[in-house]
Amino acid sequence: MSLLINLAFVALWFRLLSILTTTRVAEFLWQVLSKVSTDEKVLELRATRSRLVEVRQERTETSSKDEFAKWAKLDREYNKLKARMDLLNADVGRSRASLQNYVRTARWLLSSGLKLYLLWKYSSRPVVWLPRNVLPRFVEWVLSFPRAPMGSISASWWLTIVDHGLSAVTELIK
Repeated sequence: MSLLINLAFVALWFRLLSILTTTRVAEFLWQVLSKVSTDEKVLELRATRSRLVEVRQERTETSSKDEFAKWAKLDREYNKLKARMDLLNADVGRSRASLQNYVRTARWLLSSGLKLYLLWKYSSRPVVWLPRNVLPRFVEWVLSFPRAPMGSISASWWLTIVDHGLSAVTELIK
């Protein structure tokens, strides 16, 4: 495929990645990973959460006036489970934050990193040749910036033009 079409697809890829926010992707991955995880903290958190729900249900069904001893025992167990769950949530929250950092880094590499690489690689290659003497020399120089031959559109300008076009289409769709 030509450089023109490849860079247009890359610009479309950037637009799609900008729609998918880092938090959405990280949240989706966290949901999937927490379901299939064999990490002891995640498994313990799941078990503690289910036991907490059981104890809370049993405590609400028990009368605090008629069966105070049973209710107090359930209340102590509930408070202990709640404290344990808070500790586990903090530990698992750190894992979740590190996953979000990995997703943020991967997203940057797949978007901005790829864009910088392509701009570096194709900086001296013309994407589109302009007809001779149609535009003033200064405009031709700006469009060929940074290193494309004079009278052509460089990869950086082509990505900018396509990106603005996709932004306009995105705004029309919204």
